[in-house]
Amino acid sequence: MEAAGLSGALPRDACDCHMHFYRQGDRAAPATATGFSMPTSNPDICSGLMERLGLTRFVAVQSIAYGFDNDVIIQALDHFAGAGRGIVVIPTTTAISELLDYDRRGVRGIHGYMLEGGSYTWDDLAQFAPRITELGWHTQLQLDGNRLGEFHSTIEALPCDVVIDHLGKFLDQPTQTAVAALLKLLDNGKTWVKLSAPYENWDTEAPCYPGVADLAWRLVRHAPERMLWGTNFPHPGRTSPPSEEHLLYLLADWAEDEPTMHRILGDNPQALYRF
Repeated sequence: MEAAGLSGALPRDACDCHMHFYRQGDRAAPATATGFSMPTSNPDICSGLMERLGLTRFVAVQSIAYGFDNDVIIQALDHFAGAGRGIVVIPTTTAISELLDYDRRGVRGIHGYMLEGGSYTWDDLAQFAPRITELGWHTQLQLDGNRLGEFHSTIEALPCDVVIDHLGKFLDQPTQTAVAALLKLLDNGKTWVKLSAPYENWDTEAPCYPGVADLAWRLVRHAPERMLWGTNFPHPGRTSPPSEEHLLYLLADWAEDEPTMHRILGDNPQALYRF
């Protein structure tokens, strides 16, 4: 497939809301318990990807492999001068002057990776949330979606907006309770879901992931105004990464019509990330 076939369905300011940057030759720190060799993803590669897909904006998410070292993301944001936004991992004690500098350079949230290897606890997020709320930032969460019922009230209590990664990232077949918890979070008006990395879920039937597709369709119908999309490029930890063009075509299937595509790729990122 060629992304050019979707050119008419993409808004002018279409955004990839989930990609990563890595320096060539870096390896994940032992403390992260990942141990994967990080693929190179630099501004030149990012530019090529966006041009190929017909995108003009991106959101860079701090890899857990770097801990509190956000240099690779900040350098990318500086390079693109306004076309990018960043989600960082920074200490909860970070001074307001530094937070404001991050904001000026395009940072819009913190990355709460709540699986093994993350830098925050739930208590950390609860402590930090009031401070980032004042900046208009959000908390991006990645956890096993089947634990959403367990953590629903904790997430609900955060005063900032919350973005749930990778369609919920259900590591096993979703339970009715967990899906109901996700839909209920969407009803609060400050929860968003990224329609990204379907392969990070339980359904391994590539390339269309029919089980995940059913969930995605339900999410889009429920709250199209708070859906986001991303490639998860360069697909860390994947030995056989998917075609980014195909991921864009999957979104077209899930959205079903051009106005919904425009909302997910353009209007929603504009509202959340303040481009």
